[in-house]
Amino acid sequence: MRYTISLDVHKRETQACIANEDGDVVAEKRFRTSEKSYRRALKKYDGGDVVFEAVGFYRPVAGWLDRLGYDVHLAHVGRVPKSRQKTDKKDARRLLTLWRGDALPEAYLPPEEVQRLRDIARHRQFLGQESRRLKTKLKHDLYKHGHFVDENPIETERGRAWLRTLDAPEIRSTLHLWERLKEEIDAFQEAIDAETTDLPEAKLLMTVPGIGAYTALLVLAEVGDFSRFPTGDRLAAYAGLVPSQHQSGDTDRKGSITKEGNPTLRWALVEAARNHVRLCPDSSISRRYLRLAPSKGHGKAITATARQMCTVLWSMMARKEVFQVNP
Repeated sequence: MRYTISLDVHKRETQACIANEDGDVVAEKRFRTSEKSYRRALKKYDGGDVVFEAVGFYRPVAGWLDRLGYDVHLAHVGRVPKSRQKTDKKDARRLLTLWRGDALPEAYLPPEEVQRLRDIARHRQFLGQESRRLKTKLKHDLYKHGHFVDENPIETERGRAWLRTLDAPEIRSTLHLWERLKEEIDAFQEAIDAETTDLPEAKLLMTVPGIGAYTALLVLAEVGDFSRFPTGDRLAAYAGLVPSQHQSGDTDRKGSITKEGNPTLRWALVEAARNHVRLCPDSSISRRYLRLAPSKGHGKAITATARQMCTVLWSMMARKEVFQVNP
């Protein structure tokens, strides 16, 4: 018999609701959130589908269930209907009802290899964000000491040498942290360069001016399988780059982008669009930015350009074609 198991997973305990092939609930259990406890609690219910929400620690839980032979399905946390009567038991039953009614808002469960690439690319993104924060802090500290510099001296060897001479321990400390962080960034960049060497998809993305090894790996890791999106517009929606819409009767208004979906992918596409406009002003992507910027402003224009870049990348991956400046 094939069972369906819905789980309400917490860091310490898990509530399970188990149904047979007819949809009848045959058991409800509560057990510790550990691989050993999962194996012991579910050993009578071999095989079948397991559904739980994509909580922040879903990866080890999905791994345990996969090793136990279950087909794992993640529910999108933000799209599961909420109830004013909330208990762990009712939440587990609600997931089961949604699954049985083919109404579960399912989230993407990346394969282990994609997860591994995400870990590398996202940590590189984190290091870059921390580096920018330190540079901003250092410049503000310089202002407090009366050094009104235009360019950040941390960017050059000569500037860093000057910073070490200042009688300001917080500035020297920030410089030390930034230099240590730069070493980590360089190490992760080497790892990214090595990863992209063996990825033909990354090499294809890197034919786009403005997309280097880091951005290519970040996009690939966040998208996973491009073929799971039937169109480039669907991929843009996943990145949260499509405009919001309010339609009622004769009224149909479109507003700013939804910002739903994957924020890391959206950030990568916007950064790639900025770089592309600077490096390749003659492409159709850049011409869109140049056409929109005077009337819409830089922010809206670059966002629209990122959306177009998103659809271009989808088309390149679907056709296995390199980027063409003027297709």
